[in-house]
Amino acid sequence: MKIKRVLIIVIPFLFLFSLIFFGTMPKILQRQELNFQSARKQGWTTYFEEEDDCGGGVWGEGNKIITDAAGKIWIAGGGCLSGLNVFDGTAWSRNPGWFSDLALSPQGEILAVRELGHNLDGIVAYDGQDQTTYYGPRSNESSDNTTQKQQITQIEVDGNGRIWVVMNDFGVESISEMFMDQDEAVATFSQPELTVKHGRIKSLDADSRGNVWVSVWNEFATGNKWTSGQYVFDGEDWEKVSGQGLDLQVVQTAFDKQGNVWVATTCGGVMMYDGKNWTTILPENTDRDFNCRNGAPLVGITLDNQDRVWVWSQSGIKFLDGVDWVSFSPENSGFAEADSYGAFVLDVMIDDLDQVWIVTSGGVSVSSIEDIQPLPEEVTSQSEQTAALTTWLQGRIWLIPSLLALLWLALYFNMSRSIVLALIISLFLSILMGPLIVPDYGRQAYNPLLIAIIFGMLGGLVGGLIYKTMDLQDKTKPPWDIMVMIFGFVVAFVCRSVLIFGGHP
Repeated sequence: MKIKRVLIIVIPFLFLFSLIFFGTMPKILQRQELNFQSARKQGWTTYFEEEDDCGGGVWGEGNKIITDAAGKIWIAGGGCLSGLNVFDGTAWSRNPGWFSDLALSPQGEILAVRELGHNLDGIVAYDGQDQTTYYGPRSNESSDNTTQKQQITQIEVDGNGRIWVVMNDFGVESISEMFMDQDEAVATFSQPELTVKHGRIKSLDADSRGNVWVSVWNEFATGNKWTSGQYVFDGEDWEKVSGQGLDLQVVQTAFDKQGNVWVATTCGGVMMYDGKNWTTILPENTDRDFNCRNGAPLVGITLDNQDRVWVWSQSGIKFLDGVDWVSFSPENSGFAEADSYGAFVLDVMIDDLDQVWIVTSGGVSVSSIEDIQPLPEEVTSQSEQTAALTTWLQGRIWLIPSLLALLWLALYFNMSRSIVLALIISLFLSILMGPLIVPDYGRQAYNPLLIAIIFGMLGGLVGGLIYKTMDLQDKTKPPWDIMVMIFGFVVAFVCRSVLIFGGHP
């Protein structure tokens, strides 16, 4: 019994220490995290990050960023970036609508493609003040639940000022040249230059020499003229680029000042074509059957003013600085963080001032290239550990002192039977509640087993205190003590339920 007396004396001191420790340590760690975040975001400016209820509406494809001749930044998107957004260097303005692609017309107008799936089909041209809609070839046809209109999905202007569009007609994709009559505000389209059935025209890019480069993804090669791979249009004919080996699944194409063609493939490969030969810059993961699960699929490529290659996946960006790849992500660098569903880098652009613009599901970020200094991996790993430790400590601010207090009460009032019975009830009910660990699908996660045990013990002690202090007749015989302990447990269980359903497990 000496141990019991020692514990009764020692536990109050442990209780006070736990209150001080669990009350102060999270604050110290939070200050360290704030210092880390300040270092991580140095050099970056972010817009739209604080918009309310974005709803993840800027995920996936359908976002594009370009700059016009005056240096203004244009972004087409949805969610936080819903509409056509323009930045004049000082402030943002927004034109309503949903758009999926952008291009700069030979006259300097912004050509915006209405997003696939919306009722108003066609191209909207902005001249900075007014807008004109050029409808698609079948926009005037009736549309109901059984009919899908032909819709424009991509647009590109080549070095000769010719406008090219990709159209989707119930799963059949084609490329046509678009002619704009600005006086009549009418668009006409040539016969399809290239048609793909059972596949996709994934990328449509044009170089400064007037060549148009297209990537075809075709699931059924047999009997199809346009099999998967990279094609080029020289102004007269379409030809499949020779020497590409396995049919490339190119996601985007870029061009350097020497006329070399750079491509990013879906499974992470980066290749360069000099007009005769292909050179592999970054090997591709060939595990396509599992969605490149051993590596992040690339979604885009661009070049900066120094002809450095930039590629990005949905989770991060890297550029080739000489012979080394510099990688940065929301974790090690300060561009806009994603929402709670994950990281989504949507588009990247380098402007004439050597600034990199990044469109993500968390907003729009810009930084001078020379200011980008990704934090070392050991620093970001330490930050993750600090954040995890902070969360762990915060979750035990009430847990550890409460357990110590309950243990002291149980020892002091000799209510071990109450604790054992409450623990049994807690275990039984927590098993009936379902899985022991509930995954974190949003911002919170909780453990029903742990919560039921803690509140069950609390309930048992409440019942035990009532049993000890009340003057009940013949309370040495069941079921008085059991009934009172169960009553105490029910009270605590109700409190637990209120906390969980109130969003504070």
